[in-house]
This record gives sequence, C-alpha cells and structure tokens, in this order.
Amino acid sequence: MEYMLREALLPIENTYSTVEKIFAARGIAPDCIQHYLSTSEADLVDPRRLDHMDEGIKMLVGHIKNNDQILVIVDCDADGYTSAAALINYLNLVFPYYTQTKISYRVHDGKQHGLADNIAYIERHPEFKLIICPDSSSNDYEQHKELKEKGYDILVLDHHEAERYSQDAIVINNQLSNDYPTKSLSGVGVVYKFCSRMDEILNKNYAEEITDLVAIGLN
Repeated sequence: MEYMLREALLPIENTYSTVEKIFAARGIAPDCIQHYLSTSEADLVDPRRLDHMDEGIKMLVGHIKNNDQILVIVDCDADGYTSAAALINYLNLVFPYYTQTKISYRVHDGKQHGLADNIAYIERHPEFKLIICPDSSSNDYEQHKELKEKGYDILVLDHHEAERYSQDAIVINNQLSNDYPTKSLSGVGVVYKFCSRMDEILNKNYAEEITDLVAIGLN
C-alpha cells in the first residue's frame, strides 16, 4: 500500500513502524505511544480551565428555566454539524420536554461561518432570547454588539483563533483560555467540555452519550 505523510510534526526515522510514523507525524514521540494508547480519566483536562465556562452554563440554564426560545447556529462543515448536533442531543437528554419545543437551529445556505449572514433572520424572530454559536463566532464582535443591543444573549462555544474576548457575548474558547493546554481541540471538543461541566453542576451523566459525535468532529 502506498501512502504519503504530510506536514509531519516530528522527524520520522526509516526504522519506525507504521504506527510510530503516524504518531510522529502528529507530534507524539515513540516512547509516548503506549501512554496514548492506554489513556485514562487522569489525562482529561478539567473543563473549568476554559474561561467563562460556568458563566456560560449559568446563562443557558437561566434561559431554560425561563422557558425561553433558543436558536443554535449550525456552521457548515463536519465540526460545525457535529458541534451543533452534540449540543442539541445533550440538551435533549437533560431537558427532553424543553428541547422539543424551545430549541431551533439554522443551517448556513453555503460556505459561510458565524453570525454575519444570520443577523436579518434573527432580527425577524424576536422570540429567540439566546443565540448559541458552536464552532464559530469568536470574532463576530460587531454582530455580538448589534444583537446584544436588541436584547439577545449570545453564547459562543468555539476553537478558532481570535484577537480578544467579546464584550457583548459569553465566549468559551480554548485558544483564548490561557490556562487550557490543548489548543488542538476543535469546536465539538469545546462543546463536549461544556456538556461535561454541565453534568457536574446538574449532577447528571449524559455527556458520554455524545462522544460518538465528538470523535467524528475531532477527526
């Protein structure tokens, strides 16, 4: 079988096995492979190391308690789809009667990202009180401000690089969180951390039910 490794993060020796070459290409040295193949819960990063985690959960739960309408913006790639699906599926497990009637989602028409092309739609629907943006919108500062001034709350669960935190939205982002070590985590990974922390706060155990979507989105 012929194959080509691209953008290897570590030097690859001719003596390496196929597994060792794959791990080295991803920046994992051969003497660390067994650890990566036998990880445990001790290797998981505490979700509280993501900035604004509990603040974001408090906002979401507050809207649910108020029986408010919520809109989830679905980004148009694998990470975006799995991020939105994982979040909605998780909330459906925790709040089944609420999600069936109170949570809506909107998919981009094309290869757009974030809030810019959704502003007009949102403004036509003042019944939405919370806008959730998984895998997008960290940089949408103008849109955050515009929507906040019109009474909408915004929750961002994202992994894209951004200059700073928005002053008009609650942004949970591993790139901006100095205390969070895993910068390679994708949007669905941030969603998983969010749901894991919700489990802890609400004394639930549903986050593991979305790990299939997390695995797809991370690959």
